[in-house]
Amino acid sequence: MARVSQLVAEWHIVDDKPVRRYRFLTTALKTEKTKAIVVEVEVLSILLNYAQGKQPDDFLFPFMGDQYRTKPEAVQLRRAKAQNSYVDHLLKKIALSLGINKPLAMHSARHTFAEMLMEETGDVRLVQASLAHAKLTTTERYFATGSKQSFTDKANELYRRQGMARITVEIESVRSETIVKHLAKQGEKTVSPNEP
Repeated sequence: MARVSQLVAEWHIVDDKPVRRYRFLTTALKTEKTKAIVVEVEVLSILLNYAQGKQPDDFLFPFMGDQYRTKPEAVQLRRAKAQNSYVDHLLKKIALSLGINKPLAMHSARHTFAEMLMEETGDVRLVQASLAHAKLTTTERYFATGSKQSFTDKANELYRRQGMARITVEIESVRSETIVKHLAKQGEKTVSPNEP
């Protein structure tokens, strides 16, 4: 339901030169909080292409259609949800054709962003602010499975290391016994593996 007017340009001074940067203003439906998201260069040309020749109140993306611009908000929301579901359906088909065995949807990008930011910074409060979560527990739910898996992975690694240590001791014990048996066969004085 994004409108062309949500794509705004700002001027910044970089190295004593004016540089235009674009931001996308978005308001969360649940919280009604507005965020200004920096539009990265890779996405800017796509958004400017969609905005070209349109009025500020026109929908930015083509799948809403001009006929929905003046419809009641409830009708617009239904159309937007239907289009989102269709895009999610296409993403699932793409994932399947690429052999990706994970559920892929537009919302997956939000989770991926959160996971990458957490991995890079280790700061759950920064992730919370970036996702505009009112409660830290909401953000922590994003990582609940991952942190449980992380603990499981650490436990498995510790178990493997201890298991390898046991195997090494057992191998050394067998080697010691073999040497003792070999020396005994040759009639030489044997020393117990436990003796220095």
